[in-house]
Amino acid sequence: MRKSLKRMSALLVVAMVLSAFASAAAFAADAAVRAGEEKTIKTVQGGEVSLTNILKEISFTDEGAGVGDILYVSEGPVTIVVKDKKAPAQLSYFPDAKLDKDFFDIGEVHERMEMSNNTITISKPGYYGGHAQFGEDYSPDSVAQFAIQIVARGMDGVKPEEKAEPKNDKAVETKPENKTDAAPAKQENKPDPTSAEKPTEKPAGKPEIAAALPTAAKVLVNGKETAFEAYTINGNNYFKLRDLAMAVNGTDKPFQVGWNDAKNAISLETGKAYTPAGGELAVSANPAPADAVTTGSTIYLDGKEVPFTAYNINGNNYFKLRDIAKAINFGVTWDGKANQIGIDTKLVYTEE
Repeated sequence: MRKSLKRMSALLVVAMVLSAFASAAAFAADAAVRAGEEKTIKTVQGGEVSLTNILKEISFTDEGAGVGDILYVSEGPVTIVVKDKKAPAQLSYFPDAKLDKDFFDIGEVHERMEMSNNTITISKPGYYGGHAQFGEDYSPDSVAQFAIQIVARGMDGVKPEEKAEPKNDKAVETKPENKTDAAPAKQENKPDPTSAEKPTEKPAGKPEIAAALPTAAKVLVNGKETAFEAYTINGNNYFKLRDLAMAVNGTDKPFQVGWNDAKNAISLETGKAYTPAGGELAVSANPAPADAVTTGSTIYLDGKEVPFTAYNINGNNYFKLRDIAKAINFGVTWDGKANQIGIDTKLVYTEE
């Protein structure tokens, strides 16, 4: 009887040891999987950005938000390395961003992250977006864009849990007042004080502040590539009003732009040739993310007030491309595969 008990005890010990080894092996295997892989984002011109510790990729529709069309998911930390240390690079944290089916909404608030020698390690749960420019032109061929989500352990790319600020993350929250903090490196061709691009006074209520990301998409005007300094705000493309007026001048859909200082009003007159004010279609060498502040100007279309939303970015008024297209009645198209915006004055405007 005692021998049988001893044998049973010995068998139980062996079983417990084997179970412990199996559990340890399973944990190690799981940890190895959750550690993630390194991903490299390449541009046509040969630029590279590497992201470490990526667990999965989620594709979404690129609607010009400036963060590409792939969400890289990780449990953190993620180290981002821009291979060319001289390449202009930007990274922002989006505290109220969300992925809704195949649409990535970056939200209205962003916090710029400080990169050291074009390298940074992030670990705070939430969404990030950034880009690096390789080459002189800011175009889809030279810009690497990326979106990252860091989730709590065991999650699969859903709403992240809030955690304390990590030691390695150096977020700088932008709190602009009358001016933005992220002006491009070179600000040339300042707007004429009498133009519609004149900085406007703040509305009586509290102004709204939104994250504005440079638009890397190509823009074709009647089939011809045209350079604009455009921004993406809340998933929509915003252009300088006078840039658009200049671009379609001489076509069958011209419009005049006026400014009434006494009324703090911008006027648009359809069918009239545009009178340049100077500085139209000027593009900065290295466009940077900025804070967009809602303006308080009243906008009139052919004498009637229209409820357009305009943002002031670096002293210029920006309007949603589709609002202007609808008002002037020209066509707007989007080619996600080519990352290309089309403006066609021979077409009539159609809703998305």
